[in-house]
Formats: sequence, C-alpha cells, structure tokens
Amino acid sequence: MSQLNSRKLQRLLIIYSASGLFSLSAIVAAASIFPFSQQLKKNEERHLQLMLNSRTRTVDEFLLRAKDVALQITSRTRGRQLLEGYNKGEIERQETTEFTEKILTDALERTEDAIGITRLDNRENPIARVGRSIPKQFWQIPSQQSQNARVSNPIELENNPYIIIGAPIINPQSRERVGTDIVLFKVDSLQQIIQNYTRSGETGEIILGTVDRDRVEIFFPKQDATEETLLDRDRAIRKAVEGQQTGLLRGKTRQSFAFEPVRETQWGLVAKVDDRKLYAVVNRQIKTVTIAIIFVSLLGTVGTILLIRPLTGKAIVGVDKLKKQVREKTFALQKLKQTQVQLIQQEKMATLGQLVAGVAHEINNPISFIYGNIDHARNHVEDLKNLIELYQHYYPQPESTIQENLEEIELEFIVEDLSNIFNSMEMGSERIRKIVLSLRNFSRLDEANMKKVDINEGLQSTLMILKSQCKATRDRPEIEIVTQYGKLPAIDCYPSLLNQVFLNLISNAIDAIEEKYQLEKYQFQKQSPIIKIVTEERHSKWIIIQIEDNGIGIEREVREKLFEPFFTTKTLGQGTGLGLSIAYSIIVEQHGGQLSCQSQPGEGCKFIIEIPIRQVSRSECDRVEEMEAIGTIPLS
Repeated sequence: MSQLNSRKLQRLLIIYSASGLFSLSAIVAAASIFPFSQQLKKNEERHLQLMLNSRTRTVDEFLLRAKDVALQITSRTRGRQLLEGYNKGEIERQETTEFTEKILTDALERTEDAIGITRLDNRENPIARVGRSIPKQFWQIPSQQSQNARVSNPIELENNPYIIIGAPIINPQSRERVGTDIVLFKVDSLQQIIQNYTRSGETGEIILGTVDRDRVEIFFPKQDATEETLLDRDRAIRKAVEGQQTGLLRGKTRQSFAFEPVRETQWGLVAKVDDRKLYAVVNRQIKTVTIAIIFVSLLGTVGTILLIRPLTGKAIVGVDKLKKQVREKTFALQKLKQTQVQLIQQEKMATLGQLVAGVAHEINNPISFIYGNIDHARNHVEDLKNLIELYQHYYPQPESTIQENLEEIELEFIVEDLSNIFNSMEMGSERIRKIVLSLRNFSRLDEANMKKVDINEGLQSTLMILKSQCKATRDRPEIEIVTQYGKLPAIDCYPSLLNQVFLNLISNAIDAIEEKYQLEKYQFQKQSPIIKIVTEERHSKWIIIQIEDNGIGIEREVREKLFEPFFTTKTLGQGTGLGLSIAYSIIVEQHGGQLSCQSQPGEGCKFIIEIPIRQVSRSECDRVEEMEAIGTIPLS
C-alpha cells in the first residue's frame, strides 16, 4: 500500500507539473497572440480604408474630367459671341441655332463620355440640341451667382445610368452669364471604377449613394440585402454625406463598412466587406502561430516530464514513513490539546461546583432550621389564639384601654392573616429546599466517578438552574420549556459531566432564541419561543436525548465546524468556543455515544445525544480510538 501511495503521488506530481507548464505556456501564448492579432486586424482595416480612398480619388478625377469637358465646350469664343448677339437681338434664332449645333456636334465628337448637349440662352430657353435629348426635369442649371459647373446625381434613362453637368457660359470681360450648357455623360467608366474591387472577393462591394431629403439613395450597385445590412449601409452613407466623415463602421451582421465622402458633391462611397473575408489572412496567420506555439509547448512539456520523473522518484522515497509520523504526531498533539482544554474546563467546573455546593450548604442549614420550626411556630400561635378566645369568652367587656388597643392592632385580621403567613413561609422554604437540592444534584461533587443515575433528574436539575434565564425580559417574552420525559432506566455515566453538557446545550438554545428575537421580533408574534426536551429509550441499548429550539438556526458552513475547539460565532468576550467541543468530547469520548446537530437557518436547531445504557471500559475505548487515528484498523 505504501508503494502504491508513492507511485500515485509521483504520478500526481508529474501530471500537475506538466499541466502547470502547459497552462503557463498557453497563457503566455494567448497574451502574446491577442495584441498581435489586433494589430494585424488594424492593418487589414487600414488597407481597406486605403483602397476606398483610392477609389474615391478616382471618382473625383472622373468628375473633374467631366467638368473640364463641359467647361471647354462653354469656352469656345465664337459660340459665346453668337449667343451674346442672339441675347441682344442682333442675330436671328435660326442662324444662332445652326451655327451652335455645328460647334456642339464638333465638341461631342471629341469626347467619349459626353453623348448629348443642350445649350440654353440667358433666359434658360433651349437654343440648340445635339446628341441624345435631355429631359427638362433633369437640367442642372447653376445659380446666377455661381460660375462653377454643377453635377447632378446619377439618373436612369431607358435603364442606363447617366450624370448631367450644367456649365455656365461666362463673358470673360464682364463676368456675366450669357447662357448654360447642359451636358449628358455616360457613367460606364465610373461604374467600372467602383466595381473593380477584387480584394473583397464575392462578399465585398463598393457602393455609391447620397442622402436626399433625409432618405438614403443608392446609385449603384442596386442589390438586395437583409434589413440589418441595409441599416448598417445607410448609417455609413449618412456619416460620409451628412457628416463628411471618413472611417470604419462595424455592422450587426459581421460585416464592416468603410466610408468616405466624394469631394465637391453630396455623394458618399462605402466599401462593404464580410469580416471573414476581411480577416481571412489574419486568421490564417494566427492559426499558424497558434499551432507552432502548441507544438513547442508540447515539446517542452514532454521534456519536463522526462526530467521530473526520476527526480520525483527520489523525492518521495520516504513519503509514506513521513506521513505515518505526521499522522501519529498530529493525533498526539490533538489529544494533548484536547486534554489541556478539558483540564482547564474541568478545573473551572470543579471550582464552580465547589462554590455552588458551598452556597447550597450554607443556604440549606438556615432554611432547614426555618422549615423545621414552622410547625412549632404554628402550634404556639394556635395556643395563643385559643387563649385569646377564652379571654374574649369570659371577659367580653374588657377595659376601654384594652378595647382601644384591640381595635388599633386589628386583632381579628392578625388572627386570620397568621395562617396565610405560615403557609407562605412554608411554600417559600419548600421552594428554596428544592433549588438547593437542584444545585447539589447539578454539582454532584460526590459523584465524580461513573455511576448509575436517572437522566431525567439531571435534566430537571439543569432546567431549575436556568429557570431564571427563561423568564420574560424587556426584549422578549418568556421562553416556554416543554419536556417529554420517557421512562428511562438508570444508565452508567459521569453525572456531573452530563449535567455540564445539558447546561451548555440549553444555554446555547436560550442564546439562539434571544438572537432570533432581536433580529426578527415579528416572527414570535405568531410563534412563541420554545425549548423542547425529549428523552426516550431505543432498542434497550441506547438513551436518546433531544434538545430542540425554534431560535435563529445554524448555517451549513458553521455546522461543519461546530464541535471544533475554540470555534465560536459569538462576539469577543461572549464565548470561548469550548462549550460544544467539550460537550462532544464528554459524549463521544467519555461515554461512547454520539452528538449530532440538525438545523435549518431561521427555523431552529435540534441537538441529538445518544448514550449507551451500559458503558465499556475506558481503556478499551482509548485503544480503539488510537488505532483508528493512526489508520491501523478500518474506520466505519
């Protein structure tokens, strides 16, 4: 068995050491990988933002190029002069229209993206149209004070997207507007710029949109999506358009939205990417690093096991012998400590017993004198009463002085009250004699050895001692004592020690009731404080004593330490923590019985004492306890 314990300990040391090393490696790896992964994710997010920024610059360049084309068309001098003459009425409309159409047709042929031009005079009436016709509702006419071209939002004509630029025709000398060119541009190249986003894979896309009348409008691409995705997309576009912000928004559907405004427009560009695709490279790198760290940790753990195994074998050679020595020393130390505590308590109880016995003896002598002479005093008083009645019979008319004295002292009341006085003196003397007898029975200085006694008598003597503590106080009502004494045989025991156990348990019950009443007065309005004591014989071998109260109860954690020496829940100065420990020692060790506790917090407590009717020899009990403590016989 010793060899088996050593091997088990060796295995445990190896397992714990290897587990500790591996856990430490895992913690260090996690602490290192986490910031590393966060940095890699930030890099991916930065790359996404840079990609969107490059797309935004490309869109800016496209719009700037379109504006330049429109402004070049308006800057042709001959066309502007012809329009100025028409505005002044110097040139006919037909001539102006024919010549203007030639100029606009030439301009239209020189650009790839422009597919239609409409020129307006200074009263915004059309003068000439070339290429595709532009509906009037889409005309983008700059304000009279503006000399810059105006760009429209993308529109659809026959299911094809276009943008319209309104460019003012300005006289360079007077800086007055003489007309406006409305130019229609294809946006095929703009769509190609936006949709050319291969980095996002199948789950990513670039979205161009704006906010019009507090409503988000998507130019392209127009795709269906979940409601949560649409909400996140619209939030990103609003931040770009209304807030003119650049940043990254994390959606509720594990998608990220990078957003950035387009300069000199009310457009916003958003890059939507699935988080799994965005961080795919990062996740692969983290997995690779994690696998490498686990592999290194396993190698280190195996090496540690190979190193520790022979060392642990040498370290635990004498572990069984050491454990046996520790067990024996611990048992001896516990016995010594318990003996010291018991000697101290027994000395205190012996001193208290001597004091109680002395007081009882000093009280018993005078009270016996008083109690023994009550009958004689009653007889003498009866004789005097008879003598007075004879005087009253033969001398019914006494002297006036005697008559006045009789009336003053109220002789008839004295004669009647003397009987009550003697009855009260006899009752009080009897009560004092019973108290003295209870004190003598409780102390039992003449019964220090094991004797056959009546348990019920010891309980009743203890209750007589504690009767004053059960009376009603200013803070609580009287504690009701309920006794159910069974018919018990005289048992072998140490009477004074058992009385000490009863005193400790009943005193604790009173304290528990007082504590509960202080905390929960309303509880006892429906339930009076009660201590119930029940005794019974069981199987003709055991005496069972139950002491139950409806006090504050005991927590489970406290019950586990209840019988340990010096353990107490009372405040400093109110308890030593020895009462229940000594009670347990008296019942279990000195009487071969059992002491247990049953309790629920707030519902009271019940202590159960089990004592054998016949005691085995003390030497036999000590030998069995010692063998159990050092592990030489199995414990039941």
